[in-house]
Amino acid sequence: MAIFICGFMGCGKSTFLKELERNSSKGELIDLDDLIYETYKEDDESLGHLIEREGFAQFRIYEAQLIRILMKRGNDTVVALGGGAMGQISASQFLENNCPLVFLDIDFETCWRRVISDATRRPLVLEGKKSNKKRFEMRRCEYQKSALTLKGVLPSSIEELQRKLLQ
Repeated sequence: MAIFICGFMGCGKSTFLKELERNSSKGELIDLDDLIYETYKEDDESLGHLIEREGFAQFRIYEAQLIRILMKRGNDTVVALGGGAMGQISASQFLENNCPLVFLDIDFETCWRRVISDATRRPLVLEGKKSNKKRFEMRRCEYQKSALTLKGVLPSSIEELQRKLLQ
């Protein structure tokens, strides 16, 4: 089944996916936020505008529906989840579906520095640092139930990520 990457907004899931893409000889790499955007956008609106138009509740429904579809993909598929996706599907549901979950464990301050100027793509930034720190702490409990936690140097290919999961 597919491998899923989780972590708070700004932890580097999309960047990690791009690194895997550069160094992997096989596989499909999917950024869930990009997939939702491409599937449900109207004209040239941003992801933030899509969320504003549809509302977070509908965005989360789209997210959960697509995750369930992606869970059926092969072992060479790696999916970067949105930061809030773990609120829709629990870590245990990934395990029940034999889908390894990998947590990119980055501290809140680093995540916040990365996202603070990106409010058009990340509407939750508008809620401020204090609110997002609380959100980070609540979500981290679910992220930590992952099959593998990565800190520091990350695997550079799908094959290397698969080997780490087997260790």
